[in-house]
Amino acid sequence: MKRRPQASPPNSGGARLDALQRHAFDYFLNETNSANGLVADKSKPDTPAGIAAVGFALAACPVGVERGWISRISAIDRTLAALRFFCNSAQGTGPHMTG
Repeated sequence: MKRRPQASPPNSGGARLDALQRHAFDYFLNETNSANGLVADKSKPDTPAGIAAVGFALAACPVGVERGWISRISAIDRTLAALRFFCNSAQGTGPHMTG
């Protein structure tokens, strides 16, 4: 059985780092469209999604699972939503194309 990393003691630099990392991860939880896996570039309303934000979110999922911030099933669902969107989306150079 895998051991989860231990949280740092309160009021330590490690605890602040843990809190910062969790806050950064929460951005991806809050700004990811669950239907298609796209992630807003900013948390402002009506901000478009960006491929870099999607890539960061996909890379953050395994970290979130290891830290216990997201379930493995939820991480898989989010990853598959993004991959299916890109696989099934229209390709080309037009304004509504993905590649």
